[in-house]
Amino acid sequence: METKVWFTADTHFSHKNILKHCPKRAEAGNYDIDDVVAHDKWLIDKWNSTIGKKDTVYILGDFAFCSADEVRKLMGRLKGNKFLILGNHDKSSEHLEGYFKQITQQKLINFKKDNYDFLEEDFLVFCCHYAMVVWPQKHYGCVQCHGHSHGNLDSYNDDSTDLRVDVGLDSKLADFGFISLEDLYRFFKNKAEGKMFREYAIEKKEQREMLI
Repeated sequence: METKVWFTADTHFSHKNILKHCPKRAEAGNYDIDDVVAHDKWLIDKWNSTIGKKDTVYILGDFAFCSADEVRKLMGRLKGNKFLILGNHDKSSEHLEGYFKQITQQKLINFKKDNYDFLEEDFLVFCCHYAMVVWPQKHYGCVQCHGHSHGNLDSYNDDSTDLRVDVGLDSKLADFGFISLEDLYRFFKNKAEGKMFREYAIEKKEQREMLI
């Protein structure tokens, strides 16, 4: 079976307050809004029914809000090779290097077109928990994925010409699921009006400079 690449953020395993801040999760999972155990079961089942054992998962912060021991147990229940980009609620995870493939503050990933049939060009993705106005190689077609905002920046991102999107669980693109590399690429290809990302980014940069 072909392995896949996935993106997510803001899973907030075991975080009781997230149930109040993001009540639509309970609607999506059909569980009581105060039941964090049911929330975690729903999310674990969704994770393992989507992500394969050999798949790669980039987690853009706020993975779990519990003790380090509980994070270790959780990691054993979730499929995939996991890369953690740290968020503001990852104190219990930030020293568990042996359980994640890698733990970083930010991550720049170059998906080469020769390795993926659906790519028309190399796909450069900058990952950070927080949305940024400027990021590495932005003006040369690098896109940015972020979390933290729980969908509250969706309209801002949509209205902007910047190639930036919230991949968190509560975002419009994720829709309480996990975003595949192919779907992420198609999303940005549509945002770039079908143009090569470098071409699109340079064009938008030149348009902004003309307004200064």
